[in-house]
Amino acid sequence: TVHAQESGPTIELFYGNAHRFGQLGQPQPFVNVLGKVAPAEGVTLTYSLNGGEERPLTVGPTLYRLAANGDFNVDISTSELAAGENIVTIYAENSAGQKTAETLTLNFDNRTAWPLPSTIDWATVDNLTDVVQVVDGEWALTPDGVRPLTLGYDRLIAIGDQSWRDYEVTVPITIHGAEPRFGDPSYGASVGVAFRWNGHSERDATQPDNGWWPLGSFGQILWVTPRKQAYRL
Repeated sequence: TVHAQESGPTIELFYGNAHRFGQLGQPQPFVNVLGKVAPAEGVTLTYSLNGGEERPLTVGPTLYRLAANGDFNVDISTSELAAGENIVTIYAENSAGQKTAETLTLNFDNRTAWPLPSTIDWATVDNLTDVVQVVDGEWALTPDGVRPLTLGYDRLIAIGDQSWRDYEVTVPITIHGAEPRFGDPSYGASVGVAFRWNGHSERDATQPDNGWWPLGSFGQILWVTPRKQAYRL
């Protein structure tokens, strides 16, 4: 009798093992390494930055930023990054004590400001992370633009620079449909643009952070559930 050899969990990085941040500018004071682990049940997930101590990561799904089973989001403050090359190692250990690791190189440019004016022609883009900073979720380029592959609370991409003060944004949005059934903490399906946002803030001990404030403003289309007729701020 031949038995398949058991192995540790598999770690998938949505945007590969070589990440660049800041090459266009810094839209928020964080960078995000996104992926999923499988199988997710009974897995403990941690990460280390540049050989430092291991820090815990949450395994999705959660009510907030981790929409799918096994999702994770390594939320790193740019103040912790060295200019140039940084090494992030993600560790996954299952209930049987089997441990796997995935290492990625993160190159950080802290000297560049996102230019104004700035235009993205999706039809000419080969690599999404060359033109935006992905904050949450797995996104795909299509001939008509960029779309999230999994819907959920917080599907975000960041464009622009924290140094911007007075500007206009024009963005075409195609609505293919809306999921009407959303419970807490969501007020309903929405799509739009948020301005003058400093990234997620710490609201509790949740990883990754899930606070939204402070925020400049929203421009959005919102489908509210009947019991929540207004979007309370």
